[in-house]
Amino acid sequence: MQRILRIVLLLLYFSAAAFAQKPDWVKEYGKSISYPEQLYLTGFGMHKVTGGIDRATSLRKATESARGNLIQSVRVSLQSTSGMIVEERNQRISSYFSSATQATSSMEIQGLELKTFYDDDEEMSYALAYVSRAHLASLYKEKESKLRKSIRQSLDAGKTDEEQGLKTKALDEYLACYPLFRQLEEAQAILLAVRTGTVKAIAELEGDMAKDEVDESAIREAVRRLVQRPMVSAEDLAWYLAYCLKEQLNLKEATLLVTPFTYRDTKMGSPFSRFFKQVLESRVAEVARWTPVQQDLKSRSLEIVGDTIRSPQADYILRGTYWERENGIKFISTFQRVSDGKMIGSAEAVIDTSILEKTPLSLKPQNFAAALSDQKQFGKDEALPSGLSLEVWTNKGTDDLVFSKGERMQAYVRVNMPCYIRFIYHLADGKRALLVDNHYIDQSKVNRVYPIPEEFECDEPFGAEFLQAFARTEEFEPVHTQEVEGYKILQEDLERFLASQRGMKKVKRDTLQAETRLVMTTVGE
Repeated sequence: MQRILRIVLLLLYFSAAAFAQKPDWVKEYGKSISYPEQLYLTGFGMHKVTGGIDRATSLRKATESARGNLIQSVRVSLQSTSGMIVEERNQRISSYFSSATQATSSMEIQGLELKTFYDDDEEMSYALAYVSRAHLASLYKEKESKLRKSIRQSLDAGKTDEEQGLKTKALDEYLACYPLFRQLEEAQAILLAVRTGTVKAIAELEGDMAKDEVDESAIREAVRRLVQRPMVSAEDLAWYLAYCLKEQLNLKEATLLVTPFTYRDTKMGSPFSRFFKQVLESRVAEVARWTPVQQDLKSRSLEIVGDTIRSPQADYILRGTYWERENGIKFISTFQRVSDGKMIGSAEAVIDTSILEKTPLSLKPQNFAAALSDQKQFGKDEALPSGLSLEVWTNKGTDDLVFSKGERMQAYVRVNMPCYIRFIYHLADGKRALLVDNHYIDQSKVNRVYPIPEEFECDEPFGAEFLQAFARTEEFEPVHTQEVEGYKILQEDLERFLASQRGMKKVKRDTLQAETRLVMTTVGE
């Protein structure tokens, strides 16, 4: 009897030990033989229990991080794919990435599943988000089909109402198409990210786009026909966008952050961006009776949802992009709810190029060609997110950043584990300054907002600039610099520097590294 009891106890012991054993995706920080990269999209998150965070909260934050990590992987894939090959083959495809890569916080990927694990010894929660590429492709093909059907139904209903003289109802139906187009763009972008093989994937997307029964130009023409407001200035354009959003959303009151529109999918602003932001704020207040606010994010208790920073100043964000086309300049605006990051409205317009030439403000930053070259270099061999989470933002947020001469920029960072950080600032004149090097963030600062000690004042040279941040669980190797006017300037060219950062031999098998960038544009007075 005692022998049987000992056997039972041993079996229970080994069963418990097997049950408590770490899964391979925990040991390998999101990598698992059960979810190979060719067949699955995955995201990994981890969060430690600390004094102010209990186990349940830690687990929730780990799962949020895993979802965000997976979505960030999709963004990196999209940004890489929508580079030179897309631009050369089909400019229309490039615009399809605007919503997916610009308003990334609105991106939600359906069909995600989760696995979790809690390590009692480490007091650490782990989460793995995963989805089969085949399953995701099936979901989004179905969504794509439903969105096309909805667009067609709204267009047909609008035509019927217009023929019957019901102009207000017709306008509502036409305007309802714009958010559907943004969702369609995002669905097709996700399909592109899911497919393997860039050239084949782009060819498939071109085939999908050929199936579109309704062109956006038909919607734009119908809306302009009903609004009957000529656009002969930037002020008229701002009025038109504000009016379309007001009619579409029917919001009685709203506190609204208007951000500078950026050029194409580059996230770069311009002198025109700053000017148009001011004009659009004025028209939003006049036409929609919404209250524009200015946002200065200096709180140490900020919460980031996707790329949207929750802040008490604004309930909504109005942002957009503009694209040079043969028939004029196309403006795409999106209206985003801050509380959950969802895109709830959109409007667009095409204005003759000669009208904006009257301003006369450049649509691109002064150093556009050089900055675009750098941006393409950044996208080459960019590492996908690992278990180390790195968030960086400024006192103006993370996107659509335009700083005027004399304005100050403060950067903040947050990580999910002790690590070293390195900040490189790529200036408009081509110099690359080492701002922070091997600064250690210890356990007491993990998952907390940490302000970078120095503030920076906007001054010449003006143009598109990049704040590049690296985090690593081991110290960084030294880089060759030379002191110029109080700054340590890198002596390597960008290609060699990136290769040394991304291709460095790991000191230990479990060394983790993360990278992120902010694009900002500096302009004169």
